[in-house]
Order: sequence, then structure tokens, then C-alpha cells
Amino acid sequence: MTVIPTFALIVAIDRYQNPDIPRLYGCVNDGEDFWKFLVQTRRVPSSNICKLYNEKARRDDIIKTFREFLIQNSSIQQGSLIFFYYAGHGDRVNAPQNWNSEERKVETICPYDITLFGDGRRQINAGIVADARHGIPDWTIGALMGQLADKKGTNIVAIFDCCHSGGATRDLEAGTMRSLPEDGPLLRRLELPPDLDEDLFDRSLNSVPVRGLSLAVPSGFGYSGTTSHVLLAACQPGEKAREERGLGGVRGVFTYNLLACLRELSPKDESELTYVDLVERVARRLEPVSTQSWSPVDTYRGQAAPHVQRPHCEGRLKNRTLFGTSEAARADSFALSYKNSALYVDAGDIHGVVGGNAGTRFVASIPSPNHHDGVELVPTDVEAHQCRVQPVKLIRGHTITLDGVIAAATVLRWHSGIVKIRSHEQLLRSEGIFRFATPRSPSAYVDLVASKTERGCILERHDPLMGRFAKKTQLERSPLSNTVLMAIARFNYHLYRHRDDRPSSEALRHQLKIAVHLYPLQLHGWGLREIYQPIENSPDLFALAKNRTLSADVQSPYRLWRDEVEQISIRVTDATATRRFGLTLENESSIGCALFPYVFYFEPRDYSIEASAQQLHLT
Repeated sequence: MTVIPTFALIVAIDRYQNPDIPRLYGCVNDGEDFWKFLVQTRRVPSSNICKLYNEKARRDDIIKTFREFLIQNSSIQQGSLIFFYYAGHGDRVNAPQNWNSEERKVETICPYDITLFGDGRRQINAGIVADARHGIPDWTIGALMGQLADKKGTNIVAIFDCCHSGGATRDLEAGTMRSLPEDGPLLRRLELPPDLDEDLFDRSLNSVPVRGLSLAVPSGFGYSGTTSHVLLAACQPGEKAREERGLGGVRGVFTYNLLACLRELSPKDESELTYVDLVERVARRLEPVSTQSWSPVDTYRGQAAPHVQRPHCEGRLKNRTLFGTSEAARADSFALSYKNSALYVDAGDIHGVVGGNAGTRFVASIPSPNHHDGVELVPTDVEAHQCRVQPVKLIRGHTITLDGVIAAATVLRWHSGIVKIRSHEQLLRSEGIFRFATPRSPSAYVDLVASKTERGCILERHDPLMGRFAKKTQLERSPLSNTVLMAIARFNYHLYRHRDDRPSSEALRHQLKIAVHLYPLQLHGWGLREIYQPIENSPDLFALAKNRTLSADVQSPYRLWRDEVEQISIRVTDATATRRFGLTLENESSIGCALFPYVFYFEPRDYSIEASAQQLHLT
């Protein structure tokens, strides 16, 4: 195992300066255990770790130490592994007027000396306000992370064992929540000033964009587009981060289980597991204490079960292997588990799973000597986010036993037709998750033509959409590797897949409607970041779109939901090259329900797929 130089800043707060703030009991224990993991398991020199506990974790101290110990530390070189760990109270407060924040809220972490006021203090004089200590908002942390990434590289992991949704704290028997209460004696928060930590933001302006970090992005610690660091968070939005007694003292359930998973890692795990995989393991350890009848939609209805805590991983670098900077070669693999005595895979309709013998096939991956590793599984009941599966072949009377291990089901075959390719070279692969073939006749239809050039090869696409709107692209490599073939097939599969084989599909389409608008944007103002709004009186560009009729060759595996697509052309000149455009989604459904759309961007130049937004809430 290659030892990567590692540094860490650990902030943990049990006791707050204001005695009215509910005390926590496990944060310092968590911070100490994280320190022990780094020093004893990872062999990190103690001089590479800085700890700020309780009264040492004042607001100014946290920011100053982050700058001096991490950003300005000459011992930290590019590519060093850097941890920022926080355990304590979190909060969600009103955003200043000129901050472009979602739902007009800002997530914060609470330093030791945060200023809060009880119900009785209705008048707050100017002197108190001047000396106030605010929470540290998400954008301050983001600016610090951006500066750190610019100087030291992006091998940064931020761990937050707190939550940002208010709620009454509970006694330890019920599990204490690590967020400030919305009721009780602490109703008054000071308004965040618009220029809070502006010096940090200004300094980050020159460095952050160099690494492709956008300054006009959704707010919150858990924004998935972050490219400066990977975020490991204790819970989802709307949930509570709990601490409990009986875990070797009082401990945060997230940190306790996270460190347990990290200490169990084998060298093979460390070289193959990603941060996403790690958090999935932690989530499995927390499943027994979650309320089984709860669903994600309940969060938006204000019905989040108090004991539901689902950790999550965010950031565009989350598929890196643990502690390093290399991206994992991702297999299409999903968790496999028993639920109510039935075998389920955590992949469903939304992932592209199709049931039946001719549909998707999985193969079980079970790291235990029960002889069921490699058994094929076929989906029998496909839901939105999961599917029930059964073995294709299994000895009569036998069942698959998971024996408490972390099991997975890897896609053996997607429900996709054969991709026909004409290439200057022999294809290396014809069977697998996706299937490929080279027609013998030079006049036969093909979906893709690969022609060798001095710079690599030119790909000419004949599928309905790419053949019309992005017919050719330059590939800076040759030969046409399996990795490239798989990326092309996966891109096309998800671009064209749709469900119209259900009796209710057409009826639902008439009732469910999402209107999509496109507007040019202009810079509207500054808070700690750029604020863009639609240009006044500008038309919806999609309203100017022209209908184009497309048709697929009968031999092509790709079909459009309908033959018409809407096309809008935007001419880009030197004067408009930096113009921004914004999408607006409106729920115009006739059945009066909330919708949760996912938005993905398909880049035809390199066959990448990017989640621009996930599970938006449209009332």
C-alpha cells in the first residue's frame, strides 16, 4: 500500500459558550476516534493533524486554522490527502437578500462562540450585533475549499457529522440530534450580513474558476457539482444526525459506523472501493435503526421519520478510489439484500432495469463461501428504485444466503439491442453488458463508423439524434478500445430508453406535464457570489423551437419515444461566448401532485453523462 502524505483538521464541539444551546456528548469522542484512526491505522504523524475542540473551536479560530494549517502549510504538497472533519451542531438560517440561495436558506456549521438569543430578548442593540459571531455558512466553507484545492490539489475529503434541519433535541435514550432546535428557548438567530466573509470569497475568485468550479451553483454543503473535494455527510436533507449511548461511550452513529467500515478495509478494498461504495457500506450498517415504512418523498411532506438517517456522498470526484486521485473503473453494480424475505437489487426503472427473461440480467457477487457467487438473477418485479429478483438456476431446495456480508449484483446484460459498428480495426468485444457486431456487407446499416486519422479516429454516428445534430466527433485515441465502446453503448442506451410498454404509460403522459423554458441570463448582483437572473422581457427560447421529424432505420436498436423533436439553434460569437443560459422547469400536471424530476446532460463530444440536477421538488 502506497502511503500518501496525509493532513487533517478536526473540529469537534460538545459544549457551546451559550448555555442555552443544547449540549452534545459524543462529538469530541468522535473527533478523538478519527484522530486515532489516522494515527494508529493510517500511520499519519500526529504533527500532521490539528484538533480544535470546544472553546478552541471559535469562529475566527476555525477559519484562521484552516488558512494557516492547511492552505498556507508548505509541508502539504500537491496531491496530499487532506481531511476536514466537523462534528457538532448544524443549522439552516435565512439567507441575506442578495444571496442567490435555494429556498432563501443557507446551511451553516455552528462554532463554539455562535451568537443566539432566547425568546425574551426581543430588542438586540447595535453593540451586540457588532460583536456577534455568526455560524460558518456553506459558501464560506466552499470558498476555503476552493482555495485549498487550487494550492494543494483536489485530494480533499470533507466529513460532516451534523445536520442542517432544525428540530427539538431529544434525550440520549431517543438519540440526541446534532442540529439547533427550531422551537424551545432558541428562536432568535441574527441575520447573516450580505458581506459576511467577503474577503475569503474575493480571494477565491482568482483561483476557483481555473479548476472549473462554478460560482453560480445551488447552495448547501451537499451540492453534487463540487469539484474541489468529496463530501461525506451524516444524513440526507431533512433528516437528523444522531448520537447515541452504547457505542463504546456516547458517539455519533455516522462517525462510529464510518470508522468501523474504514478499519475493516483490506488492501484490496482500499484499491478498488470508491467513496460512494464506502458510504453505501455505512448506510447498510445504519439500516436496522431506520423506520422501514418511510420513503424519500416523506421528507418533502414534512414526515421524515425521526430515526431515519441515510448518510450520503457528494461531489464530482466521489467515484475516486479511497484516499487517492484515480477514478475507479465503474462496473454497473448495485447492492443486493433481502427485504421481507425477498431478494432485491437496489436498481430499478429509473436506472434502466427491464424485467422478464429478455430484459436485464444480473450476476450475484457474494464474498462468502456459500457457493452462490456468480448465480444469475432475473428481475421479476421492477419498481422505481429497486427490483425484486430470483435466481435463474439454483439447486432445488436451496436459497441464496448472504450471511450478513456486503453483497452486490452486477449487471450481466442491459436490455439493449446489438450496436452495429463498421471500423478500420477488428472489434475486441461482441458480448457483455452491451453487445456489438460488425456487419459483413459494406452496404449494410451501421450505427457507428470509425475511421482512422492521424489524430486518432473520426466517429460518424447514424443513430436518430446524433446522426441529425452531432453526426461526427473526433476521438483522440486509436484503436477503438473496449472502454470507448462501452461508453458509447451506455450513452446511447440511456439517451434512447423510455417505457411505453405499460398500459398506464400513455394515460400518465396526458396527465403529467413538465414545461421546460430556456432563458438568456444576465449578472444581476453580488452577494458572496454571482447572481444571475433572466434578462428582462427576453423570450423563452424554447418557444421559438422548430419541430424536426426524425426516423430511425428499421435495423437500428434505437427508437425515439416519438418521431418529432424540438430544435433550437443558438449562434455563439466572440461577444456571446461567455453568455449563460438557464433552464426553468414548471409542473403543469393536471392531477395536482408534486413531481421529482431528474435532469441529465448528455455531451455528444465525449459520450459523457452528467447529472445536472437530481430529484428536484416541483409542487
